[in-house]
Amino acid sequence: MDAQAAARAKAHVREMMENAAAFTEALGLPREKMFTVLSVMYKDTVVAAQPATVTSTDALKNRIFQLSEEYIGTKMKAQLPSFHTLWERIKTLPVEALDMGMQQRAPSAGLGFAGSQSLMPVVSLISWAVINQSSLTASTPEKAKEAIVKEAESRGFPRSQSYAFALYLQSRLGNS
Repeated sequence: MDAQAAARAKAHVREMMENAAAFTEALGLPREKMFTVLSVMYKDTVVAAQPATVTSTDALKNRIFQLSEEYIGTKMKAQLPSFHTLWERIKTLPVEALDMGMQQRAPSAGLGFAGSQSLMPVVSLISWAVINQSSLTASTPEKAKEAIVKEAESRGFPRSQSYAFALYLQSRLGNS
């Protein structure tokens, strides 16, 4: 592909993304649904056109949100509204910052609502597991469980809860 063809392709992709972003906003959908709208609008041409970094970051954040919401909705039901408030405040952070959230312990302090201190470690551990999913699923189920337990304990979870997290995450990430 020559330089002119590459420039035309980039311009076309940019136009497609702008159209999808405008349509997503007009529909009142969350920003993370833009690629779904894009794929509906342009069918199969979108798969090759999505920028890898945006797609992978959005996909990771979406997976972190889904797993966190499911876990908190199941195990910590009363804190689900606080989780949604917390997510609105942290969803723009880089994925790596979500992973590091409890290593520094500062992000949950001073967010201005109850429950953030107990929710941030959950989001942080799930972020770590999603980011490391490929290495977790490549290892044996026992080694993956040990890695999750070790990481959970390093983030301050008691051993019993660390094992519960390991079982939950393995069942959701595909290594059980």
